[in-house]
Amino acid sequence: MNRLYLKNDTQNSFFGYELGYSDTLNSLLGTSYQKALYNGNITGTVWRSKGDGQLRKYDYSYDAAGRLLSAAFTQFTDGAFNLSAGIDYSVMMGNGQSPSSAYDANGNILYMVQYGLKLGSSALIDRLSYAYTSSANKLARVTDAVNDPNTRLGDFKDGANTGADDYLYDVNGNLTQDLNKGIANIVYNQLNLPEFIDLVEKGTVRYTYTAAGTRLKKQVFNRQTQITITTLYLSGFVYETKQDSANNVLYNNKLLFCGQEEGRIRALYDSLSQPGYITGFACDYFIKDHLGNIRAV
Repeated sequence: MNRLYLKNDTQNSFFGYELGYSDTLNSLLGTSYQKALYNGNITGTVWRSKGDGQLRKYDYSYDAAGRLLSAAFTQFTDGAFNLSAGIDYSVMMGNGQSPSSAYDANGNILYMVQYGLKLGSSALIDRLSYAYTSSANKLARVTDAVNDPNTRLGDFKDGANTGADDYLYDVNGNLTQDLNKGIANIVYNQLNLPEFIDLVEKGTVRYTYTAAGTRLKKQVFNRQTQITITTLYLSGFVYETKQDSANNVLYNNKLLFCGQEEGRIRALYDSLSQPGYITGFACDYFIKDHLGNIRAV
């Protein structure tokens, strides 16, 4: 998609990428992926975003069963893809080479390593070990050997639970506890959809659904601020109501946006003089990759 943007960042594009399969040569850039694959797996990808305009690349490797072993990151610097820019987002399953170091006999993940950006340079942000219940292939614990509770990178956060299982499940296999995210309890309805989530240090979340399981409402209570925010989902339109600890309505059924196939239409407000008055609308166009992930707005 938008492949010419990979070669020339003056193209009028916001995001472009290429996927490599059996053809390892990127004819636009004159570079190649590590290995040709003929089983449908992606051998690598090159992309560029409008934000900083940098060309970035992943080369993937797999085991004989087609399971990911490594995703080697490089950035185009001084005419070649390398790590000289000091940025690394590489991922390894196990040691990145041996399947037995990455997966158990049932195919469960055993070990994962992830690099990321920290304090202006790349560093190891996750070294995860996974443990499972003895009676089923249910995840019981995840331990991070390089856990840093002060980072805000979106990396894994290992909770303060020592020795105990991080995750518990009900008889239907639904997750009822996630101590790494501070979730003490999750209650499900008859459709196995979550209707109540208790985050001990933060607050609670309640969901309301139709009989068919379509979400109608989300109510978030913040224990620190004592603020309750209620979000309504009605035929593609999203509304929000905000109440304080004394149940005073700060604003009621405020239109946030309307979703559509190409993105969303956001309502604009003049928050200074008339916070509840719509002054206009903004159209956000979503640029997605082959998996449907939003890569640019």
